[in-house]
Amino acid sequence: MKKIIILFVIILISFPIIAEDKLHLRIGTYENAPKIFTDGNGNISGFWADISNYIAVKEGWKLEWIHGDWDQCLERLENNEIDILVDVGITPNRQKRFLFSNETVLMSWSRLYTQQGANLESLLELDGKKIAGLKGSFNIEEPEGLKDIINNFGLNCEIVELSDYHKVFEALEKGEVFAGITNKDFGAFNEIKYNIERTPIIFQPARIQFAFPVNSELAPKLIEIIDSNLIQLKEDNKSIYYTSMERYLGGVEKIDFFPLWVKILIVFILGLAVIFFVLSRFLKYQVNQKTMLLKQDITERKKVEEELQKNEALLNSTQQLTKVGGWKWNIENQTMFWTDETYRIHEIDSNEIKTGSTKHIEDGIKCYDEKDQLVIMEAFQKCASEGISYDMEFPFTTVKGNKIWIRTTAEAEKENGEIVGVVGNIMDITNRKQVEIELEKHQNNLENLVKEQTDKLEERTQKLEKSQQSLVFLLEDMNETKMELEKKNKELKQFNKLFVDREFRIKELRDKVKELEGNVL
Repeated sequence: MKKIIILFVIILISFPIIAEDKLHLRIGTYENAPKIFTDGNGNISGFWADISNYIAVKEGWKLEWIHGDWDQCLERLENNEIDILVDVGITPNRQKRFLFSNETVLMSWSRLYTQQGANLESLLELDGKKIAGLKGSFNIEEPEGLKDIINNFGLNCEIVELSDYHKVFEALEKGEVFAGITNKDFGAFNEIKYNIERTPIIFQPARIQFAFPVNSELAPKLIEIIDSNLIQLKEDNKSIYYTSMERYLGGVEKIDFFPLWVKILIVFILGLAVIFFVLSRFLKYQVNQKTMLLKQDITERKKVEEELQKNEALLNSTQQLTKVGGWKWNIENQTMFWTDETYRIHEIDSNEIKTGSTKHIEDGIKCYDEKDQLVIMEAFQKCASEGISYDMEFPFTTVKGNKIWIRTTAEAEKENGEIVGVVGNIMDITNRKQVEIELEKHQNNLENLVKEQTDKLEERTQKLEKSQQSLVFLLEDMNETKMELEKKNKELKQFNKLFVDREFRIKELRDKVKELEGNVL
């Protein structure tokens, strides 16, 4: 009893120590604002920091952020010097080196920037130029990255690998390189800070995940826990996943500054205003003369506008009846436009997305199943860059969570032989798919029924064949028995004849004996 009390006391003393022993995890970070960065107070901030800290608090982990450049982070992960690395794009090569979470965290792609005023319109214009990128990033090394593009187009380019994306933009601004590549989120957030130019060229869609050392015993359990938390966060549209995404990745409004040359121009314009006032008095007379003509033109234009409105209403009604929406992507301006039916199919309020915003693409891609997102993005990219049309069907989940089927088609829009945009349709084919599924079920039922009846017929045929075979054997036995009976009968007849002949012979002998006896007497 004394031993039990001592053991109980030891357990009570040890329990607080055990309870306070949190799992200590080393997590790699680098500068890639707004997704992950160091803020002005020296704290690790951004979308990935919010998600990681939330999971750590919920699971009782203690996180130690290990800062470095991108190449250092990959090297530390490979050498098991850190337990987790955030913001890592999945590629076939990296899947051999690292383990990844199964649940997709973000979708991303690469964007090309140039020096201000370069007006780059084609990849062929990169021939003979210097291009900067992040050292060790999939933007450069991995399939469909910069090196692949250069080789595929036969370009002679010098690739300058730098330690972070800010240095890529700095090199562009200083004119040290002609072009540079970053991921879409870094570019959208930071391009306003540099005197550089965004191009219409995007490439290499990718899934962005948590990464882990391939030889870590802890990694499988971490992956399971992180995946479970990500699924729960995605299911709640008010979770930290969505609020942080809206805060850091929902779009950056550009702030217009007034450089010195603009101020000088304003002063110059004010000076000319006096001259323009005098001229305006003279021009007013001419304007009045033309006003009459313009009024006539306006009347005609109003008629045309009214006709266009009628046609637009008719088009909208037709699209609603046929459940076919349309969309258009402008490569030069990087703008996306949807028709009313396209919004209805996605179940998105058109007032919630700014006209032309790339948020159309980001919100639309989320409606596809995870396994189909890369497929449709790759098809869209090839259509925009190579002019390859596509026509595909997918299961689809609207923003409100309704499950439907859609068919999406697209083809490149060209001017003077150059691709300037992509035009496409999206159709709600749920009813047709349901009919096809029912027909397939009916066909499967018929096939199963035919197979069942065929199996029964084969079974009966086999039994009949066995019966026929038994009957043959029985007939053969009967023939043999008949022959045996005929043989016995023949023998019996012969025996009977012999017996009868003998009896007659005996009778004759007896009669003869009696006759002899009578003569003697």
